[in-house]
Amino acid sequence: MSFLIENIVNFLESILINHGFWGVFFTFFIAQVIAPIPTELLTLATGFLFLGDFFSLDFFKILVFSISIPAALGTTIGSLFVYYIGYFLGKPFLEKWGKFFNLSWREVEKIQAKFEKSHMDETALFSLRVIPFFPMVSVSFVGGLIRFKLKPYLIFTFLGVFVRIIILSFLGWQVGGFYKSYAAFFKGLERIGLILILLLLAVFILYRFKKRKQNEA
Repeated sequence: MSFLIENIVNFLESILINHGFWGVFFTFFIAQVIAPIPTELLTLATGFLFLGDFFSLDFFKILVFSISIPAALGTTIGSLFVYYIGYFLGKPFLEKWGKFFNLSWREVEKIQAKFEKSHMDETALFSLRVIPFFPMVSVSFVGGLIRFKLKPYLIFTFLGVFVRIIILSFLGWQVGGFYKSYAAFFKGLERIGLILILLLLAVFILYRFKKRKQNEA
């Protein structure tokens, strides 16, 4: 599996080099649809491959217009694939299997209602998109599950990813030929983030199950 992903990454890097703006857009779009592809590696690669040796007006133009904007657009549009999985399959899944997790669709609707009364959901979405090692696929799925309104979802996903791309591209430019080693480090952090999410979910389910048993007693 890792060999396959490595070949895919090498192929996408070749697209980055040969097709500029649209190569970056397509690469980051595909990286969202095929979730195991390490987006950190691709992001660091853009900084290493495209940015010049010194700060200049062209340096910032390339960083913003040739890397960050197309990458953020590709990521945002690509994330809709996972978003709609959560949107259309989340409700029937919870209605059928939610009892095993002690979580009902009605409770998801309550969470959705609380978010809609404040800007907390938009702040959370933006923040989670900015964090380099936080798994973006989980954010997209939860966004669809809670029926996050599409327009703010697209806006704050784009803005958060835009900032994230700038940070990682700049880092890729600084580390140069060692960017793959740094990418592996960030990929490890992403895996840790995903594990923590699963652990928190397990703790939440156990807490809900215990509370339910106490109410029934």
